[in-house]
Amino acid sequence: MPQEEPVLAQAPLLQMVCRAALRAGIPKVSQEVHTFLAAAVQVHLGSILEKAARVRMQRADVFK
Repeated sequence: MPQEEPVLAQAPLLQMVCRAALRAGIPKVSQEVHTFLAAAVQVHLGSILEKAARVRMQRADVFK
């Protein structure tokens, strides 16, 4: 089974995470962080889109 392509670009996300980690006093961040964050964002965006679709369907029912 082929792996899914992450939703987020790795380099910009890791740069942002590394900056935030340094501000919090964490000197090193694993590259695995990208995989976890990209998966979390994908799930979150999916749930937002599902809710938006549900609202659209409800509005369509009202206008019938």
